[in-house]
Amino acid sequence: MPGKIVYVAPVANTMDFLPYFLPYWYEIADRLILTEGVIRFCHDKGDEAGLSTDGTTEFIWNFPDPKNKIIYIPVGRCDLMCDLRNPYLELTEPGDILLQFDMDEIMSVRDVEASVQFLRSHPDCNVVLCDQLMFWGDFRHHLAGLAPVWRICRREADWRYAQIEYSDGKGLGDDLAGTTIVPGDLLPRPQMLHFGWVRKPRRLFEKVLVTYRFLGELKATSHPHLAAMSEADRKWDILFNHPCFCEQAVPQDWQIVEYAGELPEPVRQHPYYWHPEVLRDDAELRKLEAEIEAWI
Repeated sequence: MPGKIVYVAPVANTMDFLPYFLPYWYEIADRLILTEGVIRFCHDKGDEAGLSTDGTTEFIWNFPDPKNKIIYIPVGRCDLMCDLRNPYLELTEPGDILLQFDMDEIMSVRDVEASVQFLRSHPDCNVVLCDQLMFWGDFRHHLAGLAPVWRICRREADWRYAQIEYSDGKGLGDDLAGTTIVPGDLLPRPQMLHFGWVRKPRRLFEKVLVTYRFLGELKATSHPHLAAMSEADRKWDILFNHPCFCEQAVPQDWQIVEYAGELPEPVRQHPYYWHPEVLRDDAELRKLEAEIEAWI
């Protein structure tokens, strides 16, 4: 009997995407495991328990679950992402297909189904490589040429996340420890659509600011392009070249292209899709000016 399809995601202050994307994943997966907690260095500010302050917790508790699919785990404040990932590994079984997406990421049903079928018919592989489309400033444009990643995998018996030190000396992170990853290249590759940079100015500023606090203390980066740039260049390219802050924004060495496919229904239902002007809030930008000057 094939393993279950299990959607697993860490959540914290995710109300900008949670109401649109969670119902989508609910229909796809056999089970959903949501772990909530604020990570040290994270731009998300938590309450005293280290949980969300934007209504995420309440939304999950009140979400209709007639099929009893959802398992919610309040982890609270923690040090690393692995502290949020290992709890869901403990509730899954070897052979389960894990849909390991953040709440600001999505994939078409077609690509999910093709990936699941590929893993079930290729026991020699345990992850499926997918093209990473990082949307930039709105739901219609993305950065081109990013390295492939994996989000769908078949759980192995010995899987556990742990803090690691990258061999290239760029710092600390978390990854599957003591495990051999055998990627399968399904062609055409499925597309992982990432919307972490489609946010309002305040959210973007906090996202970038914490990246540098993280860089300064751990000497690491969570963004694929940041490691090769000087600190000043990073600040300029990531924040001030974002469309929220600059009319014509093309980050250094990146190519921005218009998305040619059909976006999944939850994306087309999102208010940012129909009203991208809210992402460039002049009043909010003026409030940020003093903070940005102090940061520089």
